[in-house]
Amino acid sequence: MAEKNFISSEPLFFKIVYGVTFLAFIYVLYEMLFLESQHQSQPLKLIVLALFGVFFIRKGLSGMKQNK
Repeated sequence: MAEKNFISSEPLFFKIVYGVTFLAFIYVLYEMLFLESQHQSQPLKLIVLALFGVFFIRKGLSGMKQNK
């Protein structure tokens, strides 16, 4: 039987949040590389950082549940 990975075991809401987080990360990376610092959106950087935090916390909790 195939093992379920982390993303496939998540509810649809979190799959959408992870997708938006990835797209926002790509946009922030674009801003950092190609725009001057006064044109960059600082709040978006903090939001992406927080969303990555949510992802890694949920992934860690999921791993702890599987190891029990």
